[in-house]
Amino acid sequence: MTDSNKKRKRRTYTHEFKNQFVQLYLNDKQKCDIVREYDISASLLDKWIKQSENTGSFKKKDNRTPEEQELIALRKRNKNVAVSDLTYVSVGTNWHYICILIDLFNREIIGYSAGRNKDASLVAKAFSKVNTNLENIQVFHTDRGNEFKNQLIDETLETFHIKRSLSMKGCPYDNAVADATFKIIKTEFVKGQTFERLDDLKYQLADYVNWFNNYRIHSSLGYLIPYQYRITNLTIQFTYIVHISRFYKFVNMV
Repeated sequence: MTDSNKKRKRRTYTHEFKNQFVQLYLNDKQKCDIVREYDISASLLDKWIKQSENTGSFKKKDNRTPEEQELIALRKRNKNVAVSDLTYVSVGTNWHYICILIDLFNREIIGYSAGRNKDASLVAKAFSKVNTNLENIQVFHTDRGNEFKNQLIDETLETFHIKRSLSMKGCPYDNAVADATFKIIKTEFVKGQTFERLDDLKYQLADYVNWFNNYRIHSSLGYLIPYQYRITNLTIQFTYIVHISRFYKFVNMV
C-alpha cells in the first residue's frame, strides 16, 4: 500500500499551538499563507480564531452556547427533553407529512403522526401518541418552523408545564439528534416509498416505529436498542443510589 493510500492519522493540537496560529493571524499574516505554510485546513484556522475571539479558550465545552449546555445536561436525565421535526412523504400523487417526537436521552421515538398538512395539528397528534405522562417532558426542542410556534402548541406545552426551546438561527447543532434520526428514517422508511393511501402510511409508520424502538441497534447508544439503553441506564442509576444509601447508613451507624 502506497503512502497516498494510507489512512491519515488524526492530528492533535495543544492550546499553545493553536494560540500561535491565532497570533500569526492577529499580527497581519494572511490566512492563506498560514494554511499553506503550516499544512492546516482553513476551516480549522477559522474555528480557532473564532474561539479565541469569543471565549479565549479552544476547549469545545467552553464554546457552547448556554442553550447547548442546558440541552447536554438535560440529556443525561431520562425523558426530560423531546426534540421534533417533520418531513414529507409521497402518498398517491400528493405529498403528505409525518411528525416525530424523539426522546433526546435514548433516541426513542415517543410520539408520531402522519397527515395531509404540515401544520400544528400534526404536531399535536404526535403528542397524543406519547404513552407516558407528558409532564415527564421538561423541554420541547424544535427548529423555528411555524408548525411549532403557534397557539395550539403553546397551549399544549402550558398544560403539561413543558418549556419551549427553539434552535438558534444559523445554529443547527442543538437540533442535531432530530436531524440525525430523521436522516435514518428518510433512508430506511421514506426513500423510494410511495404509499397508496394515508391509511397505508399510518399503518406502516406505526410498524416502523415499533421496529425502530424495540429492534433496531444504534451505534450512538453503544450498539443497544433504545429500550435497552434506557433500562440499562436506569438500572445503573438505581444501583448507584442504593450503594450511596447503604454507604450513608453505614456511616451513621459508626
